[in-house]
Amino acid sequence: MELLIEAGLVVGHVSRTLGAGPHDFLAYRLTWNGHEFLDKIQNESIWQKTKKVFANKGVDMTFDLIKSVATDAASSVLKGAIGG
Repeated sequence: MELLIEAGLVVGHVSRTLGAGPHDFLAYRLTWNGHEFLDKIQNESIWQKTKKVFANKGVDMTFDLIKSVATDAASSVLKGAIGG
């Protein structure tokens, strides 16, 4: 949860105690970026194509790269659907 908050995908709060790691968190809502990210990968076909690109290229999956590749996958699906 801490990483999702730090990445700007979730608005929330992480509670810590002195000398210890996080022990509690509260998530208020997804951010605009969080919603965009989920919108990009919610379609199973697009998600599978996205994962395949990363597996074939041997590249680490970061949020920004996943969003970019999923956008390209969605575009290719749309082009095929409209005959482009």
